[in-house]
Amino acid sequence: MPPLPMHPSQALATVCLLAAASAQTPSAWATLPVPGGVIAANLQSQGKIVVHRGAATLDVFSAVTRNFTPIPASPTATVRLHNDCLLVVDGSTWLAFSAYTGMAVPLPVTGSATYRNGAGAVNDSVLLVADGNQLHAFSAFTGTWTTRTVSAAFAVAGQRHVAILADGPLLAGYDAFTATWTDLALPTPLNQPTLSADGSAAFATSGTTVHAFSSWQRNWRRQVVPPGSTFARGDDFGVWLGGQSSCGYSSIRGEFRAHGPRAIGLPTVFDNFVLFDSSSGIAAFSSFTGRFREALAQPGATVTGSESVALLEDSAGTHGYSPVQDRAVLHPALGQARGASNVVAWGTDPGSGRPVFFSALTAQFHPAPGNAAAQDPALTTVAGACLVPGGCVAFSARSGRFVPLVEPAVQFVTSGASAPLLVFGQNLLHAFDARTESWVSTQRVGVGSPQPQIWRTAALVLDGTTAHSFGAFTGTWSSQPLPGPVLGSRANSEGLRVHTANHLFAASAVPSTPWLAQFPEFRRVQPASADLVHWIALPPGAIALAGYGAVVTANTPIAGFGDLWLAPAGLTASLVAGTGPLPIRTSLPAQVATAFLGLELGLQIAVLPATGFPWLGELASVRPL
Repeated sequence: MPPLPMHPSQALATVCLLAAASAQTPSAWATLPVPGGVIAANLQSQGKIVVHRGAATLDVFSAVTRNFTPIPASPTATVRLHNDCLLVVDGSTWLAFSAYTGMAVPLPVTGSATYRNGAGAVNDSVLLVADGNQLHAFSAFTGTWTTRTVSAAFAVAGQRHVAILADGPLLAGYDAFTATWTDLALPTPLNQPTLSADGSAAFATSGTTVHAFSSWQRNWRRQVVPPGSTFARGDDFGVWLGGQSSCGYSSIRGEFRAHGPRAIGLPTVFDNFVLFDSSSGIAAFSSFTGRFREALAQPGATVTGSESVALLEDSAGTHGYSPVQDRAVLHPALGQARGASNVVAWGTDPGSGRPVFFSALTAQFHPAPGNAAAQDPALTTVAGACLVPGGCVAFSARSGRFVPLVEPAVQFVTSGASAPLLVFGQNLLHAFDARTESWVSTQRVGVGSPQPQIWRTAALVLDGTTAHSFGAFTGTWSSQPLPGPVLGSRANSEGLRVHTANHLFAASAVPSTPWLAQFPEFRRVQPASADLVHWIALPPGAIALAGYGAVVTANTPIAGFGDLWLAPAGLTASLVAGTGPLPIRTSLPAQVATAFLGLELGLQIAVLPATGFPWLGELASVRPL
């Protein structure tokens, strides 16, 4: 049933009523018994999916539904595994599984069917299959196949969340977010077009004419780019540099920006922006804003950058550049030691040696507290941390705040371009929830050293006979007792797995109400001009109250029920019912995204199951830009 609006006072009253019964949010873990023994070679995992292969069945775990689903597969079937979906290539019927729906959908094929995704691409949410004069596209976000007729001379390219088709005088763009094709009829066919698809941007280039498609905006734009220019691209943008002027395209905005500064030399390309030399100094193009920014620093400045942030050092000092805010700020004196990850960068104060952080979300420098240790900080995609007497402080890129943790025995655990920030203490495991700017802790149960694994948004800690999971999108720990020694484990971007002799355990690092967008913890950016899509996974027969509001950094504990992380002021709610195995896909209009531009919109559900006690779901948050 569609969501029903509810007045905030009714929402809060309902939450309080449900809280009368003691309850606990369901575990992030699911268990698959394997009586014949788990064989490591039969395990695969990627993104939100874990797969165990049996004699005639694939048992597939979805981090959204948090359960295993059996899928028929012959011993000769080929499994194409991606972050959000998988394809079982098997005889005359191929099966596509969506992590968002937890369902496998068959596709009848002939012997000439071919899988058309790029070689080695494992992050795609769109699957492409060509079969004679039929082109089939599967969306992980809708869990559906879409079929269209093509000629024998068609060309197609797809990657991540977009695909592009050229077929005579027709161009078509496919967006995985809604599983729809958007056609563009041309007067005449393009002359030997070059197709490029990645992130949410797709391009068809013929000579100096470029047709661009945005899977966020579902629109086509045409632009004549400067003659002699060179094409470079990131996930959600393309730039044409090296001619008499520059041209850029942002699929987040769905628009070209022509007549940018003339580029000199080769560009430095990051996931969400590009830097290049121009006659007035170093310039940039940002996919977030779709604009060029000139004279960020002097020509030849030293660059330290990551996906969405950069520090540029020249004779004037260090320029912190935020492609998110399209702003540059000068710090007159930073030491030579520095680093960057996604939206966070750091240097050192040359006098004290203490870290100075730069946030691409605030577009400001933030010096560490005066009692911080004079050493390199720990760094994640959204946070940093440094030692202080008696513990540590975490730096939040969202606000620039420093959040203390009292813990005498601090051991930082981070992993490259990943979101979790863990601290191992003597008796507790701590994690920093960057969304609520709070520390979350769980009791250690082992006697030896914990064994951590972190990748992207998921963290796994093996602690004696217990496995602990933490998700940057959930802000919660979840623990799983193990029946025997661990024989293998792996953390993926949004899920993880552990196996013993006869059991496979899989855990989710996403809430049961995930948003489509993931930034800043991970890649997908939510444009303020697009609808806010999310899913609600409920047990059959359950009724839930979905509350939407601003995320707060001081939670409201509800005894026996959980923590509410939404501000009561402005809270709205909708009533939803779980009527079957499929999670409910719903959305808020773009006007809501605009109202929360640059802010944190939160979602939590209060669930009344058909049997058992009610429970409060984890916080899910999204940041429109």
